[in-house]
Amino acid sequence: MNRRQRRTAARTAGGRAALSYADQYTCPDCASDTELRRDDDGVSPGRAPRRHVSHLSAHTWWCVMLYALDTLDRLVTATPGAVGRCRGCGAALTPKCGPLVAHHWAHRSGDCDRWAEPDSAWHLAWQACAPADRTEVPIGNHRADIITPDGRVVEVQHSHLPVADIAAREAHYGRMAWLWDAREAYEAERLTLNPRATWTGFRWKHPRKSIASCRRPVFLDLDGVRLLRVRKFHQSERFAGWGTVASADDFRRWLGQPSTVERTAA
Repeated sequence: MNRRQRRTAARTAGGRAALSYADQYTCPDCASDTELRRDDDGVSPGRAPRRHVSHLSAHTWWCVMLYALDTLDRLVTATPGAVGRCRGCGAALTPKCGPLVAHHWAHRSGDCDRWAEPDSAWHLAWQACAPADRTEVPIGNHRADIITPDGRVVEVQHSHLPVADIAAREAHYGRMAWLWDAREAYEAERLTLNPRATWTGFRWKHPRKSIASCRRPVFLDLDGVRLLRVRKFHQSERFAGWGTVASADDFRRWLGQPSTVERTAA
């Protein structure tokens, strides 16, 4: 549900354009219940966070670990009653196999990775493109989202990250790339493209400005079909830059290819 549809949902359910926390809204796409939330991302200092409507269940985010080690040190997914331990810290994990959230593993006393964040269905779908042994790979005290066939880390990022956190992850992982979820901005036409013969310019209204601080390769998932490989950010009055457009399916197929290098956990 894009920003325009959220406003439509608010007007339809509440009878007015202003969003109120006291009202109930319905998604115009799937007719499921939604709730009103604050959106602090891309808001200028001194301005109130934008309000938007978000799904209550089907599209909410949850913290997950897809894989655990069983008693034979094999990578296994969560099933009811299964026994598993964390690849990073070795602690026992609990299988979470409820009816609403994707089956996953969870630490019994808090995640050992302080960088662990709630994961979205988009995040899990990208991780599923890589083999299990190259997903959630422990490197030092942190788990890399994906390891590419050539040994590079890919951080799959849906939510906002502060500049300091971006710098910390780049310093920790070294050879890495970023895959950012820009689908909502592109669908709402806040992120627009200007194709040229050999490159594509872009402008981003209400952007996630911290992305411009990335010093490693940046890919923006535009619509699940195309990726924009950002080559240059121009931080001016209008957040803009240029890059090249690539096929998301080609990227997915590449992630699933056999490894070409051996990589050990730090």
